[in-house]
Amino acid sequence: MVAFEFREYVYELTENQAIFLAETLRNYAKGKCPAAIKEAADLGGNEHWIEGALAVSDFIEELLVGNLSGPLPLEGKAAEATFWTLWLMRGLGRPSVSTDAAALRDALAVLFIEPASSRPA
Repeated sequence: MVAFEFREYVYELTENQAIFLAETLRNYAKGKCPAAIKEAADLGGNEHWIEGALAVSDFIEELLVGNLSGPLPLEGKAAEATFWTLWLMRGLGRPSVSTDAAALRDALAVLFIEPASSRPA
């Protein structure tokens, strides 16, 4: 499990979700998947949302190999990159528990999109 902290709540991703998130963040940081990057930029109004992606990816990898412990605090660019990457992940669906990856996406959404905006299922 990899944990993230946002607004005093801790959210846990499975190891597979964390690996996929780290790889996807790294790909976005490298400019891969330009259509997805543009989609998020258009929805969020910030074309620089990927600026925190590489740092979050690195921290996730450090957590996965045990070099860091505890939840990774999310704020600023790290929160933005994490949110949009989770938002773009198809198949996350709705939260099954209040602390899973979908719950983290939904919690971060208050910072980056209008509440009425639709989210992928």
